[in-house]
Amino acid sequence: GRRTLFETDPVTVPAGALHLFQNHPNPFNPSTTIRYDLPERCRVTIEVFDVSGRRIACLVDRVQDPGTKAVSWNGSDSEGGQAGSGLYFYRLTAGKTSISKKMILLR
Repeated sequence: GRRTLFETDPVTVPAGALHLFQNHPNPFNPSTTIRYDLPERCRVTIEVFDVSGRRIACLVDRVQDPGTKAVSWNGSDSEGGQAGSGLYFYRLTAGKTSISKKMILLR
């Protein structure tokens, strides 16, 4: 037969934290991968900006389920042209939270 040794109330596990990892490789040429962890289902955008603050590319713009995700950037701008060598910033916005990091493109 089946025996129960003890019972507990339902256990809830708190959601993990939103996390944006450093892109790899960095510096990069011709492409790099950006990984991130989502604690819950939410709208996600990942954008790339140059040092003057102009948006170069939007890599992700959609609702995503929780978990670890990855997206690649091949150094091209939103119109398909190649971005020049230099320092760039990538920003993850998930729900109401944003995290930014730096990356270097070497041509």
